[in-house]
Amino acid sequence: MGTKTDASLLSTVFVGVVTLLFAIPAVFTVDRFGRKPLLKIGAIVMAMAMGLLGFTFFLGMNETVIGGEVVSQFTSRFAAVSALTLILIFVAGFSISWGPVGGVVTSEIFPNRIRGRALALAATFSSIANLVVTWTFPVLNNSSFLVDRFNHGAAYWIYGVVACLALYFLRFVPETKQRTLEEIESYWRKKSKEK
Repeated sequence: MGTKTDASLLSTVFVGVVTLLFAIPAVFTVDRFGRKPLLKIGAIVMAMAMGLLGFTFFLGMNETVIGGEVVSQFTSRFAAVSALTLILIFVAGFSISWGPVGGVVTSEIFPNRIRGRALALAATFSSIANLVVTWTFPVLNNSSFLVDRFNHGAAYWIYGVVACLALYFLRFVPETKQRTLEEIESYWRKKSKEK
């Protein structure tokens, strides 16, 4: 984002504080509101934050030559603060939903006979998804093709679409609030018979 080291470290502190402030309420409200409502709210907040963040980068950045090196930086302080704010909104949306609640759902949703293997597989795919984001962001953000057309906004728009896909995926996930593991297993048996 073109900030100095001190500002970059301060941004990291903001992310940590927001993560903590929003994860704690999620832990205490997941049984009251339910899993799916929190996940839906989180997906909507994350998708909107990524979409707006993409526009902030698309409209609010330019390339400048500093010391003989081409550097992308925000055109105004407002654009830089907007970007940080949208990142914090994304983190808040994730921290109140998919971060803590995703683990709750995966621990409740699988039938007893396959629970151990299914949880291991879910954790593996979650780690792979994190790895994919870590690998793809620099590629998308530094792609001259994408930067020329979308001015660093493309990666955020793509991740916003992924958040929309998560919202769609929730259609297939049953609510597990106040249901026993046996009731959830019975739900899956009933679903398989319908097919």
